[in-house]
Amino acid sequence: RRKSSPLLTRVARALRRGDALVEYLVYRRYHLAAKRFRQRWGEERFAAFVLRPGRKARVRLVDLGDRARVDRLARGHLDHLRRSTAVARSRGVDFALKWSEGPARALHEQVVAPLAPALRGARRVWVSPDGALGLVPLHVLPDAKGRRWGERVQLSLLDSGRDLPRMARPRRTPRPGPPVALVAPAYGPARRGRAPFRA
Repeated sequence: RRKSSPLLTRVARALRRGDALVEYLVYRRYHLAAKRFRQRWGEERFAAFVLRPGRKARVRLVDLGDRARVDRLARGHLDHLRRSTAVARSRGVDFALKWSEGPARALHEQVVAPLAPALRGARRVWVSPDGALGLVPLHVLPDAKGRRWGERVQLSLLDSGRDLPRMARPRRTPRPGPPVALVAPAYGPARRGRAPFRA
């Protein structure tokens, strides 16, 4: 029986109930049956590892298709975002919103919608993007009903899933000291023996 790595177990334990970790990954398929070495490496693809909380770390792998298609959709979405301001000025805000939603929805269908079964019940999703997805504001991607991902769940970005234990740990706030009040500042040139504030 294969055991989970200590790092994976630590990351899984850092997740709270209702949390999920999504780590996007660009990878290449390796064909062992290929006779020539150059033929062993296939095309680049996108995938996502989904981790849910629990003592036993269980990772679900979701294939998201060719990297070329994901990159093309991401570039199209970013291009529409850059041009949306000019479109809004010439055609109106409502038209610009509808005009930019098409590419955003297509990207959502490619890289977010396939994760739905693995993210069922999640209220907070920690996301570590890879490749072109690192440039995309993932929280604005809408589903088929127009609901944006960041409106359906709380999204938090990570550089890597291994950062989750540190980021999810509640920060300790220092105990407050005695209050200090500074009133009636003495403006003007500083004088020797004269305090800058008067109590």
